[in-house]
Amino acid sequence: MKITMPIANLNKALDSFKVILNDALLADDKRNIILWKKEDGVKLVAKNDIIDCICDIEATSVVDGSVNEMQSIKYKELQGVLDGFKSLRVTQATNISFEFLENFIAVEVEEEPIDKDSDYAEKLFRTNKYQLSRSKPVSDVQRNEILAVSLSDEGTVVNKDDIIPYFASLLPTVKDMREGVPTRFNVVGDYIYTTPMSFAALMYNTVPEFKDFILTSSAANFMKSFFELEDKTNINIEAINENAKIVRLSNSMAMAVVKTISTKKAFNVANYIELPSTGVAVDKGYFCDVIKRFTNNAEAIKITIKPEEITLKQSRVTMSVPVYTARLDDNFTEMTFSVNANVLSNLVFAHANFSNLLFIYFKKVGNKWAVSFTDDSFVNDADGNKKHVWWTGANFKDNR
Repeated sequence: MKITMPIANLNKALDSFKVILNDALLADDKRNIILWKKEDGVKLVAKNDIIDCICDIEATSVVDGSVNEMQSIKYKELQGVLDGFKSLRVTQATNISFEFLENFIAVEVEEEPIDKDSDYAEKLFRTNKYQLSRSKPVSDVQRNEILAVSLSDEGTVVNKDDIIPYFASLLPTVKDMREGVPTRFNVVGDYIYTTPMSFAALMYNTVPEFKDFILTSSAANFMKSFFELEDKTNINIEAINENAKIVRLSNSMAMAVVKTISTKKAFNVANYIELPSTGVAVDKGYFCDVIKRFTNNAEAIKITIKPEEITLKQSRVTMSVPVYTARLDDNFTEMTFSVNANVLSNLVFAHANFSNLLFIYFKKVGNKWAVSFTDDSFVNDADGNKKHVWWTGANFKDNR
């Protein structure tokens, strides 16, 4: 079987597959893409233990091969070929072909000049030839899983602008952590949240079709990239047993199945739902700018909140941020706690821009301070009640 396609189509599909194939938990011998010949064209497939994704590839030529034939290609070897044709100055790659032979895969990349009117343009038309090693054949289990993905065309439509803010706001809070319980992306009840080691980050869920499952961080990153492909995505959440669900996604160019984790394993965030009643407000932009000046030092920042200002201090630098407004008990003088600079950046959602104000709420619980961060951006729940778009919560020792 020999398949030819525009190289731009292949690169676009592989961009969607990066999260799947770069999963740290995926064995090297499973980092393959699969070309699937169907009656209506050619599909490109990527799989790992959690995600199956199929993209239309719009092949320009298919020679030989039977219907439903599937051939796998080692992703790393293919990427090595493609990287040689990126950011070219004089020529451009147009088409790529794969011929699946007994002992290797013959790859041809067609190249042509960008300026076809130059004096030496005709000398730059060429076909570059490569040989890729054969990977393991597609197993019967893989084949059946791929065929099952192609049947997922039911569900409801979700708008990209409604769903992307949850991923864009919450995934940065766990991006530097290794895969595991603290990095999970929880979609539970009325809330979507992450629970890094030292705090919880929550958002109120206003998308009813997107509810009641947990994603690994790699699955959440993939889902974000899938929703970004088009303005509208079809989503169908299907229970496969009493403890697990799969999320089926589809649009005009691709379809995917994502395995989820049972909500029975969700971290309990009940203590973070209600915000304390006392706190202060500061300019968020300025507060975030000040935090940056502490990030080059691993030393914790000592935060002291007073009615008029907030002081941030390390052994060699002290800075203050003025308080705009405050709602405090009459006998309040100050409170103090210590926190890592990068954790503080995540707590204040420095990566997101919902509002220019930052609210810092706090209350004393035993010998600790329960501290919450949010702003003045709101959404309405199903009953029309105002809910904060986002908030974070953490418990800190009284550091006076």
